[in-house]
Amino acid sequence: MALTMREKKKIGLEYSRNYLKARKKEKGRILDNFTEITGYNRNYGSRVLRDRRHSKPTGIKRKKKEKYGEDVRRALERIWSICDCICGKRLKPF
Repeated sequence: MALTMREKKKIGLEYSRNYLKARKKEKGRILDNFTEITGYNRNYGSRVLRDRRHSKPTGIKRKKKEKYGEDVRRALERIWSICDCICGKRLKPF
C-alpha cells in the first residue's frame, strides 16, 4: 500500500530526530529502514532525514526593520500615485 505525502513527512520527522543523533553505522541502518518504508531512493532519503526544517519547529518570523519613516513613505506613495503607479525601476530618476 502506498503512503500519502503527509504520512511520509510524519515518518521523516520521526526518523530524522534519531538520524541526526546517530553515528555513521546507525545512520546506514536508519536510512535503509526509512527508504524501505517510504520508497525513496537512498540519496533523496538521506537528504530528507538531514533536512533541519523537518526536525525543528520553526520560530517566530521577525519583521524586517523599516527603511524609511512614515513621512518619507507617505511622500513616496504620493509621488508614485502622481506618476500613475509605475514600477520602481521606472520611477527611479535617470
